[in-house]
Amino acid sequence: MFRKLNWEHLGLIINGARLNHLRFADDLVIMEEDPLILEFMTQSLVERSREVGLEINISKTKMMTNSVPVDITINGQKLEYVEEYVYLGQIISPNDQTSKEINKRIATGWNKYWALKEITKSKNYL
Repeated sequence: MFRKLNWEHLGLIINGARLNHLRFADDLVIMEEDPLILEFMTQSLVERSREVGLEINISKTKMMTNSVPVDITINGQKLEYVEEYVYLGQIISPNDQTSKEINKRIATGWNKYWALKEITKSKNYL
């Protein structure tokens, strides 16, 4: 499906390579500097998805920008802008604050530790 989108000339140039999307399983990130082109990419994705029997879940679809937000709609519904989101377990934000991600990972580690504390104290498991 993505080969039929003809996005080869769209997206960002990073270290000399063009990058217009990231995808893993049912997660997708579309990247573009120009809001009008981003809107085109979003609409073309919606159309191609429908052709193969897929629908975009509007409630799970979010927008993020490091510039001025531009309204983009799918099926007449405006997409929500967020300050950050989680992609593949990683907090993503335009201001590149890693402290939130580090704190999240520390908290996750402590949660796992406390969940296993009774097991690690027990002489039956050692």
